[in-house]
Amino acid sequence: AVYAGEYECYGSSYHLTTSVNIINTIFDSCSTSGNGGSIRAIEYTQISVSSSLFFGCRAGVDGGALSLEGNVFFMLAQSCLFENEALHSGGAIYGVDSML
Repeated sequence: AVYAGEYECYGSSYHLTTSVNIINTIFDSCSTSGNGGSIRAIEYTQISVSSSLFFGCRAGVDGGALSLEGNVFFMLAQSCLFENEALHSGGAIYGVDSML
């Protein structure tokens, strides 16, 4: 599983962006009791996923496979999402204030 979030310089309003590229990866039966069974990205994050598979991932809250929360730029290309589920919202993908 992947967690990506912002880096913050305390005493400053400057945020550094985290950038992650995932290529040709299989996420099989990843799970969490929170958000994003396989990937959770928050604030000031750029994630690119290509030629990948998300299968049977589960989240106890939102985003069975992916949770994108606030100021996240996410690109998904030539990838498949199958049989992912969340107990609340977004069986495969959950996003709030993000760009997909």
